[in-house]
Amino acid sequence: MLAVWYGALFILLAIGLSELFGLLERWALRSKEPVDGGWVLPMSGHVEQAEYQVRSLVTRCRWEDKSRCARCVVVDEGMDGETRQICELLCRDFPCLTLCGQGDKAECSSANKGLQSKEK
Repeated sequence: MLAVWYGALFILLAIGLSELFGLLERWALRSKEPVDGGWVLPMSGHVEQAEYQVRSLVTRCRWEDKSRCARCVVVDEGMDGETRQICELLCRDFPCLTLCGQGDKAECSSANKGLQSKEK
């Protein structure tokens, strides 16, 4: 029985050390200046797990840059009505999330300009 507890403790220790090394690696390789960037998620048709995918996108943005929520863009490439409604509701919940559709070319291009790095 004691061997089982030692095995479980060893596994938890290994997971903790790998997370610590990952955190140190991200800290060492971070950029000194804030980088403008973002994530783009194209969606088309009926997406069963649209809410899960969009929330995962926002969570990943927050994880990558803890100081602010990076820009997240969901591109409508022919979504059905239900999926678009879900995305619109999530855009209200997350200020860093933008929904660009086929008719929103101006909004998409301004979002794209915001993602491009500035020339020096």
